[in-house]
Formats: sequence, structure tokens, C-alpha cells
Amino acid sequence: MTAKNPLTGTAAKAYPTNLSALFTDEGRARCFLETQRWPNGVPVCPYCGGKGYPLVAKPGSKSPGRLGLKKCKDCRRQFTVRVGTIFEESKLPLSKWLRALDLMTSSSKGVSSRQIARELGVTPKSAWSLALRIREAMRGSEGCLPEPVHEAVRQRFSNLVAVWKSDRGHSSKLTDLVIHPAYQQIIGMGDRAIPLLLEEMRERPDHWDWALRAITGSDPVPRESWGKLREIANAWLAWGKGNGYAK
Repeated sequence: MTAKNPLTGTAAKAYPTNLSALFTDEGRARCFLETQRWPNGVPVCPYCGGKGYPLVAKPGSKSPGRLGLKKCKDCRRQFTVRVGTIFEESKLPLSKWLRALDLMTSSSKGVSSRQIARELGVTPKSAWSLALRIREAMRGSEGCLPEPVHEAVRQRFSNLVAVWKSDRGHSSKLTDLVIHPAYQQIIGMGDRAIPLLLEEMRERPDHWDWALRAITGSDPVPRESWGKLREIANAWLAWGKGNGYAK
């Protein structure tokens, strides 16, 4: 199977002027992607490269058939425009994927997974997973590190960490530490804080596990490591490496 890219073919052509239709109409979204992937109108099998054809319901059939389903004339395997792309194995509608792509490529300051979740009406975990797939595809090759953190973001993060640490003497309870306004503002920074939190984990293991879980929706720490800051940090650093956030 070919490498997973968000769109293949001549993606710059036939781009619609009415984008809102793609974000609300699943049929239009699918047809748009098919046009981008197969600009000559002939579906190409992602498994063997042979020519495909649309599968339509037989006359008199009670089942309308699966919209967008194709079949290869050579290997006889069935496929859709999702196969071989970042949309494969995703249950989210293509219209939501296109909305997410639009959000992430049109924002000069970046967009957090929390904002994507609000715009798409999905869970934060689904939004984070979706955004991760898109970022990996946009980097062009698997395993590349994210772009350097903007200096303003790094400075804001450092200031919040300093405030949080300076107030720690007032309470030793973990619940008080994680509900501290500075800690909550770090969580509010969203995905931009992930590489910075991992740097903190590497240099000075601390109670950043809660923040990372809140932002990513993941929990890579095994039960036997609970309460052990170094082991918690190692688990998150391994997660960061596996997801392209750390070396």
C-alpha cells in the first residue's frame, strides 16, 4: 500500500470556492476528494495500481449499497477514496476531516486540538488523534520532529512554570497543584505546550502527567509507575518519541 498522504494527485486543481459545502455535505466532500485523487475520473486501486470502477446497487436491490465503494478490475479488491490516506480506518466523516484540514492550514498561529474539538463537535481525544495524523502527513515523512516552538510560546510557558513553582510552597497536595491557575493556563495552551512539557519532564521530572493527559487524551504510564516521577517521565518521553514530539 502506498504511503498515507492527506490528498494525492493534483490537489491544487478543482478546489471549490464554496468550502462550507464540503464541511456540511458528506457526498460533496467525498466527491471532492475523489476528484483530487483521481483527476482523470478513473479510480486507481491502492492495492495493485489497477483500474477500478464504482460498485452500484443491483436493480431491485433493497440495499442502496455503500456510497463511494469501488472495485479493482485486476485484483478484484474493494476500496474507497479513504484507503491509503490519513482518512483510512477513521470513523469520522470526510466532511469533518476537510474542516479540520482547513482549520490547520488557514491559521497562521496554529490551532489547538481543543479548538478543533469545539469546531467539529467531537471529543478532545478524537480531535487530538485527527490533528496528529494531519501534522504527520504535512511533515512529509514519518518520524520528523515538529517545527521549533515559537519564542513567544516558550516564554509564556516558562513564565507560567515559574509562577506555578513559586506558589508550590503553599500546598503539597497534588489536587491543589493541578488546579493552580498557572497550571491550568498551561493546559489551555493545548498542543503547543506538549514539546515544552516533555522538555520539562526530561530535565526536571515533576507533576506534569496531569497536564499531558488533559491535552493529549493519552495515558502511557503503567499502573506500577504511578507516583514515581522519573518512571512517569520516561513513559511520557517514550510516548513523545513515538508520536514525533521528542527525539
